[in-house]
Formats: sequence, C-alpha cells, structure tokens
Amino acid sequence: MHVSALENAKRFREAYVSSADDLVIVEIGSQDVNGSLRSLFQDSSQYIGVDFVQAKGVDIVLDDPYQLPLAAEMADVVLCSSVFEHSEFFWLLFDEILRILKPCGLFYLNAPSNGSFHRYPVDCWRFYPDSGAALVKWARRSKYQPELLESFTSAQKKDCWNDYVAVFLKDETLRALYPKKITDHFSDVQNVTRLGEDGFVKFSAQTEDQLVIAELLNASLIHDSPDRSGVVSQATIDDPNCHFLHKWNFDSPKSEIVGTGSVSDIKSIELRGWALGRGDSAIHLAVRQDGMTRSYPFNAKRSDVIMKILKEDPEVSTRLTCGFCYPIRLTGVLEVGFECNGEIHWVKSFNCAAPAGTAQGGLV
Repeated sequence: MHVSALENAKRFREAYVSSADDLVIVEIGSQDVNGSLRSLFQDSSQYIGVDFVQAKGVDIVLDDPYQLPLAAEMADVVLCSSVFEHSEFFWLLFDEILRILKPCGLFYLNAPSNGSFHRYPVDCWRFYPDSGAALVKWARRSKYQPELLESFTSAQKKDCWNDYVAVFLKDETLRALYPKKITDHFSDVQNVTRLGEDGFVKFSAQTEDQLVIAELLNASLIHDSPDRSGVVSQATIDDPNCHFLHKWNFDSPKSEIVGTGSVSDIKSIELRGWALGRGDSAIHLAVRQDGMTRSYPFNAKRSDVIMKILKEDPEVSTRLTCGFCYPIRLTGVLEVGFECNGEIHWVKSFNCAAPAGTAQGGLV
C-alpha cells in the first residue's frame, strides 16, 4: 500500500466516521500488502475483508468478483482502495457495493489517476475528475439513487501516485447527515468537487506529472539532446543483478553552478547516458532526491550505442532513442537508476557536498 492511499483513508475516517461506533465496515481488496486500511478502523464493531485469495486481512474469499456474498443493506461503510483499476467491469462492482450498503451508508473509493502499469492480475483503468459523476449516472440506470458527496485528486507522496478519491452516499435524500468533508481541511489536492458547489475547486487541466515537466521546460532544464554518434564509452556495464536491464552506462556528468547572487549556491548536474533493456522491457531513467522519486522517459537518440552495442543499423532500429540527457537541480544526495513497470534498480549516486563556486563531487 502506497503512502497516499493510507493517508487519504485516514482523512476519510476523520471526516466521516471518527465519532461513530458499532459500524459494519466492508473492505473490498483487503489483503494486507505493505499495510492495510483495517488498522485505521479497529474501533468498529465488525470489519469484514473480502478479496480473491486467502491471505492476511481476508475474511471472505470471493468466487465471483461481481457478486458479494453479503446481504443487502448490511454495511455502514464500504472501503475500496487501489482495486477499481484492476476490475475489468468496475461499474458492476459499484452496483454490488450499493446493494450491500444501508441507505445512509458510505462508499469510499480510492483509485489511481496516474502511475505505472501494474497487473494484479490485470491493470485496466485510471480515474480522472469526472469519474465519480459518471459512476452516479451508471448507478441511476441501475435503479439506485446515490449521491457523490465529494471527490478530488491528491498530491503525490514520496512516490509516483496521484490518487483519485470519491465519497458516495447510497441514498441522496440523506445527504444532510454528512456536512463535513475531507476537503474542508486539506489543500494538497486538485480538481475538487463538493456536493452543492458547481464546477471544480482548484481546477487543473494538467496532472501533477505534466506540471512538473512544464516547470522544468519553463526553467530550460529539459532540452533536445544531439545524436552522439561515435563516442560511446567503452565502460559499458552488463548488469546480471537486474532482470530487466541488459547494458547501461553514464557519460561523464557536467556539474555547474546556476543562478546569480543569493541563489548562486544552487547546483545542477547533467545526467547523460544510455541503457538497453532485456527483451521488450520499457525502461525509464529514475531519479530520487529529498525523498521524492521521479521517472523520466529516454529523450536522446544514440546511434553510437545501436551500432556498437547492438550491431544494428540505426536507421531501422526500434531502440534508437535509448539515451537520456537531463539537467537536474541538486539539493543533496541524488540517486539515479532505471525503472521498468514500477520496479526500480538503483545504480549510482551523486553527492552535492561541494561548496558554492566549485565543480567538485561526481557520480560514485
């Protein structure tokens, strides 16, 4: 379970169920994988975890993902975090959730709005700001009358995930029971919808990933990299310790001082190099600094690598863009590696320990 998933569920509990007791809470997708929502609701009188496999945190193993073996109108709260993206027909599961909820019952949905392709056992969907309203329209076609109390997309928390969070009430006529909202107290969200308010609060047409890229572009930190034909380093590294990485190398980085006056102590490093994956592995450059990890697509054509390493014609090679060239601002220790389908293999670090005005430091 990623950091923001647990944080957002805690915010839901505090806004909607913190003062309640004797609740029946059902969690769909309850297997404890690096944490569980169950720990947040230990004071409830009954907590039922359902999933597809018998594992820690699972009370009921499902035979059919679209039929919950639970009575109608038995649950006060249904929780579902990081599940809908793996459900091929999540709208059918949404109907089942509404069926088992009491009229005053709440459904808490957390699903990714971005992130890597991760199959458990499939990965089919991502959820944008209009998703909650679309689910309400679907439910009305199924003869339910739910209400979307609020929804938002939360900020990344030390990882790549932006969570789409939505809170639904089964019976719209009981909306007055829930005057408090998660978004009453938290600002690290965007594209917020709230019952009774038109449009989006903190509207953004761009995702957080796009905003970061735009910021870099505006600062002239991302640029086109020329073909470096004929200068491939002989220090090519075979990496038997990584199942998706075949060969890689970093060219000597160029570190420099940027800015003037009071900001002259800001440093940057130009990360240049290339990597080839095993088979059809889709690799990105991974960078970790100040507790934040980001993934960058390769952006440089490397005909030298194609000719000397793969022994292929660059004109027809599908792997020509196997290089990267990114200036990165330094604020401390910078770790670099390669990412494939959410898995990261760290290979180098850069320590920004040199005093302002020098070019010391380097890849270690």
